[in-house]
Amino acid sequence: MKFFVFLLGLLATLPNTAAAIGVLDGHVIDIRVEISGQVILTFDQSVGQTPPECASANTKHMAFSLVSPGGNGMLSAAIAAQSTGKSVRSRGTGACSTFNVFEDIGYLILREN
Repeated sequence: MKFFVFLLGLLATLPNTAAAIGVLDGHVIDIRVEISGQVILTFDQSVGQTPPECASANTKHMAFSLVSPGGNGMLSAAIAAQSTGKSVRSRGTGACSTFNVFEDIGYLILREN
């Protein structure tokens, strides 16, 4: 029983990265594509919900890699959104692995305004 209480106490002190996920509804205002295949999107709104600590200073940006399975599709959706003025919904992954200061994008939805 003491071990169980100890284990629960230990688990309670671990960071909860699953809850640190940003969500954004807005417009794409800037698309930066690097030669390495990394993409940074800048939005007109700040990331809401609970963005991860690694991205707390960059609340209007999210990133992804063209090397990832959905990277080219997300880039196409971002370009379409910017060129047509349509809004997007983006949800982060809770990680900052593409750039260490921008949350990675989990999905990007092109929306009807």
